[in-house]
Amino acid sequence: FRYFLSLQKCKCVKCVCVSLSLSIQEQRDTTNKMEYKALSANEFESCRELLNAFYGTKHFLNCCSYANCQDTAEEFTKLYRHHPKALESCIIALDARENVVCGCIRLSIDEIPRSNADNFLHVPEKDECYVSTVCVSERARGKGVGTRLLEEAETFARKYQKTRLTLEVLNGNPAERLYRRFGFEPVEETGAAWCVASCLSCVFIGKREHGKFGRVKMDKTLTYDNTTL
Repeated sequence: FRYFLSLQKCKCVKCVCVSLSLSIQEQRDTTNKMEYKALSANEFESCRELLNAFYGTKHFLNCCSYANCQDTAEEFTKLYRHHPKALESCIIALDARENVVCGCIRLSIDEIPRSNADNFLHVPEKDECYVSTVCVSERARGKGVGTRLLEEAETFARKYQKTRLTLEVLNGNPAERLYRRFGFEPVEETGAAWCVASCLSCVFIGKREHGKFGRVKMDKTLTYDNTTL
């Protein structure tokens, strides 16, 4: 953004090069101060605030905001208090300077306990690692945080020797471009499965502001050499 502002003010080669260098350095500084790790009790409140802000942008039947039914601290920590192993299935991007969670990716696999809400959303198969949530705060967007979170998700999936990384994205969501670049491909759905999924997405999320309904199911195949498995 700073780069383009500078272009408008001065178009000489020297100013453009300096501005571009500063923009790249700023992005590197932001990326370097991020720590990617499994969620711990120290980040519960910051992560809860990020997820509540993310879900607060969604609407039930396109009219009732989920901001009216946000997780309390007790509700958020319930799964992790009863099943500490579930902490590793929630990976965060932590701003190490300010100790603030700027990104989060939540994963579901068969081996780790899941919340009732996650089970309602999707029950993963034996070979599958399902991405239930990806969110990045506004301050951290456009800086590669989403890509790094997906990389961490793939590492997690490989740790448990999963052969598929899967997710669902609403039609028209710009994040679909990120998923495609990372290697996700749309999965064709027909018949009852497609009908039910599309209806549920309309009911629980409503129509997006760009006017598109439904969602796209995507997956990425994970391969291993013969010595890995």
